[in-house]
Amino acid sequence: MRIYLIILFIFCAPIYCEAQSKKDVENRSLCLGMKSRAKADFVLHIFDTVCASKLLYSEEDERFLVIIDNKQSFSEYYIQLNKKGRLKQIRLIDKYEKKNEILNKAFDLNNYTTDFITDKRYLLIAKKYFVILNEKGERYGECSVLSETFVHIDFELSFYLAKRIYDMEDHKKTKE
Repeated sequence: MRIYLIILFIFCAPIYCEAQSKKDVENRSLCLGMKSRAKADFVLHIFDTVCASKLLYSEEDERFLVIIDNKQSFSEYYIQLNKKGRLKQIRLIDKYEKKNEILNKAFDLNNYTTDFITDKRYLLIAKKYFVILNEKGERYGECSVLSETFVHIDFELSFYLAKRIYDMEDHKKTKE
């Protein structure tokens, strides 16, 4: 009898798992995206007094890179939250003239949609979030993905942002 139950379970489990609707997956990815948005908004709130376009990139809703497009320069900040979502660290990484071609292109809002893009695959890989806010606080290019790279933003920009976060983590390890 036990063997029949085990065999029945083996054959029925994949059918049950496959029966999970596409809508459920979309709802879960949207829910994860909204959690990422809430943490990003918490971080962006730190820069509310700055009237400029802001780019935010995060990994796993804990490590954030905020780039502010001042009129003549870019300011880059690294922000880290703890597991409970509280501010752990904020650091000005760099401030430089607007000669960075990748960032000049990144802040061209014509390259982005105003839709909120979420990863429909529901993969459990490092979660990433990206958004640009203009001076009015309107969102562009907003996405929350669970994959390696963003598909709707420039590859060079995606690589640049990920490398900056990695460099901050690497810098932290060498200090310890």
